[in-house]
Amino acid sequence: MDLLSSVNNYQHVSIRDGLVHTDAHLHHEVLRGELNQLRIAVPVGHRILDIASTQAKIKSWKAVAEKNRQVVTVEFIGAVRGKFILEVHTERPAPAVGQVFPVSGVDVAGIAKSTIDDAGMKIHGIHSLDAVRESGQVVLTHGPDLTLNVAPPRGLVRIEPAEVLQTIRRPGGRSYKYYSPRFDLGVSYEPVQPRITVDQVSRLIFRDDELRLTSQLKYTVERAGVF
Repeated sequence: MDLLSSVNNYQHVSIRDGLVHTDAHLHHEVLRGELNQLRIAVPVGHRILDIASTQAKIKSWKAVAEKNRQVVTVEFIGAVRGKFILEVHTERPAPAVGQVFPVSGVDVAGIAKSTIDDAGMKIHGIHSLDAVRESGQVVLTHGPDLTLNVAPPRGLVRIEPAEVLQTIRRPGGRSYKYYSPRFDLGVSYEPVQPRITVDQVSRLIFRDDELRLTSQLKYTVERAGVF
């Protein structure tokens, strides 16, 4: 019996402390057959911190670096059927300030193929290679000392926080959903600039031979400090 599986991929991408952190929660459903192993794609340059599952027992996992991706093969103890969640956590150095860089999705490079399992496709996020169908959500957050700019996305739609899976829902996060991993989502960041407001109260005193001015200035500094 041929294997048939689908996945809902819930990703949280956070830029903070000079790093890009990616946490993916892949909700797999085996629709036909059973799994003894599966493969996921991780972007080149990402350091894999952990791969775990509470429903399926993992025997081992191994990452093989390729030109456009890392292919991670996860082996299970015994056959896996039905539904299970696989968690993948990675980090990478954040690119330079102001540089637009992709944080998820797959660049298919013009390759006409029903799946994303092709070494010529460039992987920008954590995605399943063996599922016949992948959809999901992406939440973007950033550190309090940064401003995040999102390039016009392609292949995603913006959603309200109430629609986001509780596991990846974050206060102030920008949330998107997709129906195929063939999407583009790029961001850039820059340091938060301080906002300064001043309340000024002035007092003028007219005398016979002089004009006296007294001013009181109250500064309010928001968002970031000044030196």
